[in-house]
Amino acid sequence: MLTQDVVKKAWQNAPSKTEQSGYPHHYNDQKVIEKLDPVCHGKTVFEASVYADGKLYPFAVKPKQNPGAFRVIYTDDKDKHYCGIISHDGVEEVKGTRKKEGTPANPNAGDFHACTAEGPKRKS
Repeated sequence: MLTQDVVKKAWQNAPSKTEQSGYPHHYNDQKVIEKLDPVCHGKTVFEASVYADGKLYPFAVKPKQNPGAFRVIYTDDKDKHYCGIISHDGVEEVKGTRKKEGTPANPNAGDFHACTAEGPKRKS
């Protein structure tokens, strides 16, 4: 599960420029951006990886590491305004590749959609 605390940590630690890994990089799908914070509509935004376990993506490492399915979106300006979270839709099979039909689903592929994070769990 992706929590608000994990997303906040990823957003606050994400660079303000593209690093050696190729992340963060600009995200241009305005149809998805329009489902996020209106402050971000029509602006240039970055996408940076978010891991549900709270681990930070190694931006300065090449070759790029597996970015996972989730991304935090933020503006490419001095404010680095938080826009929201997106996730890959995932794919069931990899067609047109060397992989065999019926390969396991790939949650890190496919189109993106806007999503939300769960609030922090309360201790009982």
